[in-house]
Amino acid sequence: MPKKSNLKNIVQELLEDKNLSKKEITSELKEVYNKNFSDKTLNEVLVKLLRDEKIDVVGYDLSIYGGMKRVQSLKPDGMIFGSLKIEQIQIEILFKKLESENIGTVKKAHSKLKKIFCRRLKSLKQKNYLEKYDIKINNTIFDDVIHYINSQELEQKRTLKEKFIWALANKEDSSKLLTQIIQLSQLYSQNK
Repeated sequence: MPKKSNLKNIVQELLEDKNLSKKEITSELKEVYNKNFSDKTLNEVLVKLLRDEKIDVVGYDLSIYGGMKRVQSLKPDGMIFGSLKIEQIQIEILFKKLESENIGTVKKAHSKLKKIFCRRLKSLKQKNYLEKYDIKINNTIFDDVIHYINSQELEQKRTLKEKFIWALANKEDSSKLLTQIIQLSQLYSQNK
């Protein structure tokens, strides 16, 4: 049986390519190790991964209620977890989905991109990086950046989108690039 630190790595690997509910994680672990892990141990591992920002809660599986109409409490087994490790290509795909005709697809892509953006901002804020550049954080900052990018001429729009994707993927020098894009979008929104 793996120790807690190994279990953390195993759970992280399970979530690398797919989103799983706590119930599904439990059953996959049981299948691999032919042993039940206590709820306490698994909860500790999941909370540690959440705190370390390695995974996130990405949804909730209502099927665990077996069709019950009246539900009075949320069961943790229905929580769906996913990896926070995000590749540049995944961000590019989300941007393409923003141009979809399907409103549901656009909303999901927008929500995921906003989460990634907010996570990057939180990281920059913790490092006191934003204060150097006098960036004001508010609830519309992500939408301001998207609006700014979309308001540009075609070639400039493409270039800004590529830079924004690079910055969100947390690539080399991406912190400075992200702050520059945010500054430009704030100037743009002030001058509208």
